[in-house]
Amino acid sequence: MFGSIPTAGQPPVRIQVLGHFQAEGDHGCATPSAPKVRQVLALLAVNAHQVVPVSAIFRELWPEEAPRTALRTVQTYLGQLRKLLADATGLPTAVVAKDMLVTEGRGYMLRGGAVTLDTREFERLVNRARSAAAAQDHAKAAMLFTSALALWRGPALANVQAGPLLHAHIGWLEESRLSVVEQWIAAKLALQQHQDVLGDLTALAVQHPLNEGLHAQLMTVLHRCGRRASALEVYQQLRTRLIEHIGLEPSSQVRALQQVILAGDQLPEAVTALGGAASRRLADRGRRGLARPA
Repeated sequence: MFGSIPTAGQPPVRIQVLGHFQAEGDHGCATPSAPKVRQVLALLAVNAHQVVPVSAIFRELWPEEAPRTALRTVQTYLGQLRKLLADATGLPTAVVAKDMLVTEGRGYMLRGGAVTLDTREFERLVNRARSAAAAQDHAKAAMLFTSALALWRGPALANVQAGPLLHAHIGWLEESRLSVVEQWIAAKLALQQHQDVLGDLTALAVQHPLNEGLHAQLMTVLHRCGRRASALEVYQQLRTRLIEHIGLEPSSQVRALQQVILAGDQLPEAVTALGGAASRRLADRGRRGLARPA
């Protein structure tokens, strides 16, 4: 009787995760003002087209122990979300419940076809950029990585009160962002555009003091800009932090880079291309070390 969501054209709800969480339709805003209702919509959004069990929503909203009224409260939140989505899209609430924010068994699902997510566009651009990099088209890769990173408007889900499930997802998103930044830098290095990335790299090395991939890239840029002493100082600072914090020497790749710089030699491509898988492996070493119990 009420029909369904039209399949032609853009999905009726646009959701932004990469920065402040926002949801809107052609008829208005669908971002909940109540923190816990916004938290539920964010959880459903980052799991779009997957059923989120009620138990998972309980765990997100009440990490210690869900109250006896938890189920009734969540049902109330879902009713409020459906009303918000209906108002924002101009669709009847019954259509939203049937085709957009649906009940599936003992859980709920935000249908992927009913929303656009900036995270999907981010992944699409990153995949295209990686393909271009693999084909040695560094100019195209750098352009696509730049477009992907431009989708970020600040820390992921910055205005959402995150419980354990969203907190883990935010961490994954931020790791993805950093990985893409490293690959963007690698593409710029391949294009010999060292000055373009020096400021970003310097700031990132401060923010991620144990990330060997970023420090290797910074050493490379400084050396190629004629600042050999600064490049070697970056190595010594990294080595000191690694030993003090996780009891490890720098990786063989970073040590090899230091030796090349010490000798004043031209950096070979194999040593400087640390923005992809090698850089991620080096970053993983630091993360594992930090996670070790005291």
